[in-house]
Amino acid sequence: MFSERKGYLLFMSTKTILIVENDPNVRHGYHVCLKGGGYETHFASDVLTGLTEAKRIQPDLIILDLGLRSGDGFTFMERLRTNV
Repeated sequence: MFSERKGYLLFMSTKTILIVENDPNVRHGYHVCLKGGGYETHFASDVLTGLTEAKRIQPDLIILDLGLRSGDGFTFMERLRTNV
């Protein structure tokens, strides 16, 4: 991603966001909003996939649904912290 500013070409690193959310409509809403802001988005719909993706992509930010069906978001945070 790059941006032109006052005649200079500035290269900007794209920030990566992992969204762990089981509702597809909410995931889509996040994707639309964040993509428009220039963010790279990755998604997971359950705890295990979220942990795998977090390890694989090393996101700059994780948006986490605390009420996941496959386990709550607090479990996700505990497991992420111990696996880092």
